[in-house]
Amino acid sequence: SVSYRNQTWTGIWHSGDITQAPYGAEEIISVDLDELPESAFMLAFTVNAYSGQKFSELPEAAISLRDDGLEGDSVDGSQEICSFRIT
Repeated sequence: SVSYRNQTWTGIWHSGDITQAPYGAEEIISVDLDELPESAFMLAFTVNAYSGQKFSELPEAAISLRDDGLEGDSVDGSQEICSFRIT
């Protein structure tokens, strides 16, 4: 499992808090599919508010899938493929 407390695992890297993001804090989890163990057959992502706030109390909360092979305008320079807005 990868989180801001445990930031690396085989083929996966967590950025930690990026507080200079354009729309507030952001965290990025990068996955190199070619580096995952052969036994890996599924990826699951969860979103938590460790501050104790409810998502309904946050001005903006979302999760998105990005492709680092496509140039885009996200904080890491990648292109957003899809997103789900939580708030």
